[in-house]
Amino acid sequence: MYKNPNARNILLIFQFLLSLFFLSVFLIEKNNNSFKFDSNLPLIVLQINFIYIVITSLFFIKKTSLYSIFIFCYFIFSLGRIFISNENLNSFSSIIGTTYFTNEVINESILFNICIISLIHLGFLSSLYIYKVDNSPISPNPTLFNYARFLFFISLPLCLVKFFFEIKTISDIGYVGYYKHGTDLPFIINIMRFIFEISFLIILASMPSYITFKRYTILFLLTMSLFLIIGVRSKFVLYFIFIFWYYYKFYAKKDISFLKIFFFLSISIILLILVQLNRQNWVFNSDLNYFKYFFISQGVSFYILPLTITYIEEFTNLIPSIFSSFSINSIIYTSQTIERLNNVGFLGDIISYNHLRDYYLNGNGLGGSFIAELYQAGIIISIIFSILLGFFINYFDTHVSQNRYFLAISFYVVSNIAYMPRSVFFKSPYMLISYFIIFLFLLSLPKITIFTRKN
Repeated sequence: MYKNPNARNILLIFQFLLSLFFLSVFLIEKNNNSFKFDSNLPLIVLQINFIYIVITSLFFIKKTSLYSIFIFCYFIFSLGRIFISNENLNSFSSIIGTTYFTNEVINESILFNICIISLIHLGFLSSLYIYKVDNSPISPNPTLFNYARFLFFISLPLCLVKFFFEIKTISDIGYVGYYKHGTDLPFIINIMRFIFEISFLIILASMPSYITFKRYTILFLLTMSLFLIIGVRSKFVLYFIFIFWYYYKFYAKKDISFLKIFFFLSISIILLILVQLNRQNWVFNSDLNYFKYFFISQGVSFYILPLTITYIEEFTNLIPSIFSSFSINSIIYTSQTIERLNNVGFLGDIISYNHLRDYYLNGNGLGGSFIAELYQAGIIISIIFSILLGFFINYFDTHVSQNRYFLAISFYVVSNIAYMPRSVFFKSPYMLISYFIIFLFLLSLPKITIFTRKN
């Protein structure tokens, strides 16, 4: 890592001017309703800008830092498809067939991506001026670990029972039927997977030894690998990313090598392709090789923004979709129904319904994109939130090793930042609140008189 303050100052000024330039071009073209560039110019600028961001970020941070993970996931979910594929960017294929966008819509989408990622990088560079106040690391908490371990093993059997019934449901009615109707299980079984998950996270928040971390992580990942069988790839992948980040943050002696990155990436791509083929009954209907197929299938999120531009008039709620996660209705209406559309207002739901219609109501969807949410929210929110996002990512990553409360919510933060390009800007806070209440209760348990043994 390169820590020359002069280089940092120069980069910050340059990044500010660069972001201002991109924003000016976007606003001028938007005001003129034009976006009539040479067909390849916006794409070339996006590629150069992204490479510049990758290189300059590695001057100051490790390859395993949270900001590096964000950049990597942004590439996989948003840019990989348009970087690697030679296909026409104007065409987008879905379950209803092929949709064609105008050059103006694609150019507007690319230029907005350039603006957002530039502003995020500006926020990241600004965060380099915030220094740690306390260098003392978090100490292990054996009492917290023991409470979490108890919950871990108590909840594990019923967690496996829930997986069993989900797998059985899929074998009976298929993936679409499972996603549409779910499984009708007793409350105690449904909640135990949540308890199992948070107990593992609290174990990590207790700062266990490396040997203990490894043992519980192996058992946890083996259990959560069952998500791959039921087709919920994102859950397992996000836990893997979080554990990867946690290991290199707290246990690894040095940063990961590029060779190891290539190895992990190759294994991950192979595994995810196998999971996708399993969902398709091992039928591979594509003229592409598996490598291109992976990036094209994962990179569908880029087209959420062109679809948002196309269906922008369908957003009738006064509150931007970016804030939908805070609605209490988001935990009431969980199935893909008209009621969910009318009462929650997630961008991914609105886009999927308007593009897929009945297919959406039958359980299909297109996913989401935080960049599309920013676009729908307007330019002011886009500027403020993008800069704050870049600042927060590095600030949190820098201070998490000195703050147990930061560490306690680290999975929520890391998973949301990693999956943001494929999902929403704000993850639902209600699961976080539930988890944090349990964490605080276990942390405070030794201090509560009724639970304290009297001498």
